Amino acid sequence: MAELLIYDVIGAGMFDAGVTAKSVRDELDALDGDHVTVRINSPGGNVFDGIAIKNILDSYSGGVDVQVDGLAASAASVIALAGDSIAMADGAMLMIHDPWTVTLGNAEEHRKSQNALEKTADSLAGMYAAQTGKTAAEMRDMMRAETWLSANEAVDQGFATDFTTVEALACAVPAGFGYLNAPTLKAEKHEESRAQLAANIRQRKIDLTRQQMKA
Repeated sequence: MAELLIYDVIGAGMFDAGVTAKSVRDELDALDGDHVTVRINSPGGNVFDGIAIKNILDSYSGGVDVQVDGLAASAASVIALAGDSIAMADGAMLMIHDPWTVTLGNAEEHRKSQNALEKTADSLAGMYAAQTGKTAAEMRDMMRAETWLSANEAVDQGFATDFTTVEALACAVPAGFGYLNAPTLKAEKHEESRAQLAANIRQRKIDLTRQQMKA
């Protein structure tokens, strides 16, 4: 079974190189329809890249299972919804909140941003409601409160379907994300495992680049 790792911020140009809808699409194209496990450990990022990645995974013909290895926050929680199954690792967390942005300009520009944020939040609430069976209004309340869910809570409330015995990995949340209620996340115990994970991610990026150069 193939694996697709989402172990970075979502979207390019915000805080890091990031995972983009294009990079996910390119990796899926290289799988030739194999069933894929999408493993997530991400603090989130660009909401529209997150929505696009979810839609790409939803339309993938080979089937998708999602495994939250550490953190699926903000835009990454949207991506997690794409799984035929959604498993939470021991100690993993999922977070939903209202989207935010930065606006420069006059009062009218700020009103436009407010309207766009409200529409985006309502759209996200609909996605969460469809997954959990709760109402969109309930989802909006949870989003406004910036709700952090443990693995058990994510399953109990319908955001996830199952558990996995994999131990949760640490995830660095950029200070610029401004999360208000973030708990202390469980750290990975073994430095060697962290180093191997980083090496695996680098190698996957190298392999993908080579495939693109051949195409």
